[in-house]
Amino acid sequence: MASTRRRAGLQRWRNERFEKLFAGSGTAVRREIKENAELISGSAQGGSMILYKAATESTALDPRRDRIHLVGHSAGAVVHVHRVDALAPRGW
Repeated sequence: MASTRRRAGLQRWRNERFEKLFAGSGTAVRREIKENAELISGSAQGGSMILYKAATESTALDPRRDRIHLVGHSAGAVVHVHRVDALAPRGW
């Protein structure tokens, strides 16, 4: 039991050191992910607007009847937040 507590204490100590060591680079990566998500969703040439134009020009899709389901994990989820902000005011 003492060795289990000691191991847990060492793991906690190590994790705290790793978090402090990599926090700066993680912040830079998150910032870049957010900037890229904004570009994808906010620009007329971005994926969100291409999706919107294709959907509105299609006779097969109707925003009153149809839904678009967006699935993303991690960076993909950040992109979808911006994508939804761009598409929702347009009725999607």
